[in-house]
Amino acid sequence: MQTVVSTAKRESEALKEELEQDANPSPDSVREQLFKCEFIDFIFNRQWQRVDGFMNRGIEGKKLIFFIKEFRDALSLGIQAFDKVSKRIGEVRITEEEKKEAILNLEQWATRSRKMVDQLSKLLLTLETSPPEVDIASLRAAGTEKQVKGFISSREFFSRLHSAEEKKRMA
Repeated sequence: MQTVVSTAKRESEALKEELEQDANPSPDSVREQLFKCEFIDFIFNRQWQRVDGFMNRGIEGKKLIFFIKEFRDALSLGIQAFDKVSKRIGEVRITEEEKKEAILNLEQWATRSRKMVDQLSKLLLTLETSPPEVDIASLRAAGTEKQVKGFISSREFFSRLHSAEEKKRMA
């Protein structure tokens, strides 16, 4: 789980450094950078599915918090890379159709990643917020629920349920 997020972080950082060093990029180097962005986006989508799986199956809270923080950091680096490559596309001599398609893809990847960051930040806030303290005096005393109008015990409930099933079978 951790190695995939680390790979995305490394790829994003490497791409960011490459963009800073390459002052006059060729069309082929920009296409390669675009491919790397697509790879990073692919990793992000797979990791998003893993987060969803963790939430559905359950995972220890501290592990989930650690993973989400790492993933959120990787997403932030990826967004920076997407934005830089998008700016770089405009500076390179490639066809207008290729530019439009590349910029559209980069914007979609960045937008999707920003949404993930936003949702992960909200989830982290929820996970890291302590549950409210409950005043024990506010809880009902034992035995008071039987005084509520319409209350029936679980024994009575199941008895009625069983008799209703018996009536259906007899009919």
